[in-house]
Amino acid sequence: MCQKGLFSSSKPEAERGYGNPHLRDPARVAEEVKNGIISIKKAKEDYGVVINPKTFEVNSEETEKLRKKKKS
Repeated sequence: MCQKGLFSSSKPEAERGYGNPHLRDPARVAEEVKNGIISIKKAKEDYGVVINPKTFEVNSEETEKLRKKKKS
């Protein structure tokens, strides 16, 4: 319960923040995927980070290509 004048957010931690999500460190995005905070699909769609689903490692080459593509 909140006091009058305060509010509560039910958004997951990964949905909060500011700035361009495509400038986010890919290694941090991969950590959030590994920890179950965001999905591999969301990492790719929202952050432009391509992650190997078996190893949770960032595919740097594909991430760079995707980010360049989304930037243009």
